[in-house]
Amino acid sequence: RRNELEPENPEGYYALAVMAWQISYHERVSDDLRPEVLDEGQQAVQRAIELRPDYFEAFVYANLLYRQKAKHAESDAARAEYETRYSEYEERARQVRERQKNVP
Repeated sequence: RRNELEPENPEGYYALAVMAWQISYHERVSDDLRPEVLDEGQQAVQRAIELRPDYFEAFVYANLLYRQKAKHAESDAARAEYETRYSEYEERARQVRERQKNVP
């Protein structure tokens, strides 16, 4: 609902991504619904990053969501793709953090 009321506020999308990760990580969803939950979280975190390209926490959760996708991947090829993706987000988070440290 928050995203409907404030579609340009990245915080709502970030919150949705965090919830998706928590639901998956804490096994609060069945395996058949997990991909849908994780995909929704990925879409939300991508929107948060679009709205705020230096959103460190969103990059962290993008990484965590892909780690969950890798953990529950149905094939080795999918797992490898998700591992590549989470490594990319880990690096992007590191780059954002470094830039933020260098800002007075």
